[in-house]
Amino acid sequence: MITATMTIHEALAELKMLDNRILKAIENANFAVANKHANTRIDGKTVATFVEDAGSAYQRICDLMARRKAIKHALSLSNAATKVSIAGKEYTVAEAIEMKRSGMELKKSLLCTLEAQLNQARRAVEKANRELGEKADLYVTGLFGSKEKVSGAEAGTVREAYITANTAEVVALHGIEAKMEALNAEVTAFESEVDSRLSISNALTTITITY
Repeated sequence: MITATMTIHEALAELKMLDNRILKAIENANFAVANKHANTRIDGKTVATFVEDAGSAYQRICDLMARRKAIKHALSLSNAATKVSIAGKEYTVAEAIEMKRSGMELKKSLLCTLEAQLNQARRAVEKANRELGEKADLYVTGLFGSKEKVSGAEAGTVREAYITANTAEVVALHGIEAKMEALNAEVTAFESEVDSRLSISNALTTITITY
């Protein structure tokens, strides 16, 4: 049984190396070949040596995979227990990693949708209201006839009523601008700190593996 202690930073670096070593070892290993019964040597080795080397290669790969599994397991336990403070909030390392990979992307998607829909609604309102005066004049003219006849109090009242009824306005989520500001602040603060906080934690936190 082997026991080893390392920092999270060292463990992450070793995991990358182990993946490459395992794949290379599998690729280069010879576990089985076709051989004539009369041939006493395979690639310059005795048959017994070939079989022995195949067993050694298999065991080395199994040992590497066992070490990788032990590191992965220890990392998972550590990440679930180790706490980091990011932008005034406390997270486990696992939570912080998930927020970095997915959580904040979802918040940014929500923020972009809020901004896009609000801006679209504002542009539509601005355009509609900009054209409202002309539409009101046409409406009144259609009711009362030529412009010469459109001068009385009744025509003015109708025009005002038309404008009031047709004035466009933005209808939105309650407090949408405040929510957008809060989301933007949260995303910006988190993304500005998460990498450095995780890096510090990975450099200071140690794990012990046994396999």
